[in-house]
Amino acid sequence: MFEASVYYEMQATDLGNNFLDIIEEATGEIKENPRTWPKIDQEIRRRIVRRFPHLAKCMVYIDLNMVRAGVVKHPSEYNPSGYSEIQNPSKRYRIIDPKALRDYFSIDDERAFQQAHRAWVEEELKNDKLQKSRIWSEAIAIGNEDFIENIHRQLKEKNTVGKKR
Repeated sequence: MFEASVYYEMQATDLGNNFLDIIEEATGEIKENPRTWPKIDQEIRRRIVRRFPHLAKCMVYIDLNMVRAGVVKHPSEYNPSGYSEIQNPSKRYRIIDPKALRDYFSIDDERAFQQAHRAWVEEELKNDKLQKSRIWSEAIAIGNEDFIENIHRQLKEKNTVGKKR
């Protein structure tokens, strides 16, 4: 847990602390109602925390699409993008709900979120992680194992609706 919190803290101020708060909250929920959460071992219960890190990684991957394509050298050079909308939000006609996004990451301050977002992108650029990744470009869903299984189940059910058996 500590290593994960340090990683998140390096991405943005207080993001590591927010991560630890979420883990502490989840641990408290297990203690309050242990039978709500499935056992994975004799005395160990599982409580899934969905907030970290898939959305941030997905956002950065999308932000770097035009860089990967060779259209620009940095996502800030491509105006109609999520990167531009987060870094230079317009007053009207937004596609991204900045408050909902900040709430998801538990970052109240818009500038702090913008700084975190820039840091995530710069980290990928610095590490030269510009190759296309199958996980983001070919996957039906991104998330933890339970989430992916649920999506597959829903798609399977949707695919069988109206078909004769």
